[in-house]
Amino acid sequence: MSARGKIIAILVAGMVAMAIGIPMAMSDDVGTSAIVNNLAPDVAITTISPDPATPECTVTVSGTLSDPNGIDDVSTLTYVVKKPDGSTYTSGSATVAASWSFNFYLGSDADAGTWTVEVTATDNGSLSDTDSKTFNVSEVIAFSIDFNKINYSSIDPGNASTVSGDTIMETVGPAPPVKPTIKNEGNTVIDVQMSITDGASNPEPLFEGNTSATVGSVGPQTLTSTATTFDVNIAKGDTAKIDTTLSVPTGTSPGNYTGTLTITAVSG
Repeated sequence: MSARGKIIAILVAGMVAMAIGIPMAMSDDVGTSAIVNNLAPDVAITTISPDPATPECTVTVSGTLSDPNGIDDVSTLTYVVKKPDGSTYTSGSATVAASWSFNFYLGSDADAGTWTVEVTATDNGSLSDTDSKTFNVSEVIAFSIDFNKINYSSIDPGNASTVSGDTIMETVGPAPPVKPTIKNEGNTVIDVQMSITDGASNPEPLFEGNTSATVGSVGPQTLTSTATTFDVNIAKGDTAKIDTTLSVPTGTSPGNYTGTLTITAVSG
């Protein structure tokens, strides 16, 4: 091969080398952006126990909580307990958790009826969710009186004797000197029923049909061995006076007479 031929071969080889060479790596950064929306949490009351409840017991409320943005996005979990009339009985905060619960105490003054519990979850973006559930408080009918005997003293035939009451609870004792009073110690409005019977040793019947009573402003009504209802609607914690009168019919035999006055409270 001539010198000219050698030169051409070298050039061709050099061109091949350039055609199959690996280029150097190159890079660039591209910015990205997105907005994650804040969504409201979801709270639910699952159980209230016991139901029905009674005064002087502890009530437990349980439920669930979730948030599309994560449970850590929930900032507060608060509750309100409302009485049957809609007024607030108690309120507070529960621990934020997927499964939560809290307790509250019903005092002796807890009204009978349907109560409501409201629970609200609020997140860091001020979005909230509320759930409510009702439960019942049972009626407790109870009362007290401040007398244990009604003494009409001596009465002439054809005359009457009255023992008057008042609205002030006194030390329990015979009446008089105690002025008979009844007090509602339960958690619901009450009416009063009264009946009277004669003692077996009486010379003849006296009290049945000859005794009248007034409770509060209701009456007078004649008492017999069958209960008579006084529609007095004594509110929880309130008192009412009890007045009784014994009228001795003309012709009644002389002697010592005894009887039994029965007082019963019923739902008003």
